[in-house]
Amino acid sequence: GYWCLPSIETLSKYSIEELSSIDNFIVGRENHGSIHFLEPVDLTHLTKPDLKENLFGRIVQFYDSEPVVVVYPDEFEKIKPSVGEGLNVRAIINLQNVEADTGLEKFVEKLNSFTDNEFVSYDPFSKNWCFKVRHF
Repeated sequence: GYWCLPSIETLSKYSIEELSSIDNFIVGRENHGSIHFLEPVDLTHLTKPDLKENLFGRIVQFYDSEPVVVVYPDEFEKIKPSVGEGLNVRAIINLQNVEADTGLEKFVEKLNSFTDNEFVSYDPFSKNWCFKVRHF
């Protein structure tokens, strides 16, 4: 299942003002990966009708079929905040179960080639891929 830090339970006690600037926010999905936001995030646009319902599996989607995460999928383009606002900020993404589909060297080259990402690391034993993004 999906999770976040601070937890949904903790966030539900925050005022709108507190929800507008959350430092070190992390959202993840068990056995899929996590996103650690490197700038304060504003969750106020996700509180109606329910933060958990909006955040988990809707605004942040970790795919079941492949190691991919999407923040603000196309169907939410109308509510996607400008760069630097909401969840549309710099982040470190860790994806789990990323299989090397070619030799390790070529695979790391492929991971390095994604222009919107800054490659951080790939661990062939744990199959974890870590990279940074400037925004979503």
